[in-house]
Amino acid sequence: MIVYLNGKAYEASPGEQVLQVALRNNIYIPHLCFHEKTGKAAKCRACVVEV
Repeated sequence: MIVYLNGKAYEASPGEQVLQVALRNNIYIPHLCFHEKTGKAAKCRACVVEV
């Protein structure tokens, strides 16, 4: 699957989150809810993306 971040195409695996794709490609997105100690809560909304 292809996702576009900042106008550029990136490969994503099925079930992979946008944040994971971004971080793997050295694209920084502020994220508080994906911390290793808190898990994938996704409740802070600091990394809101436009779909």
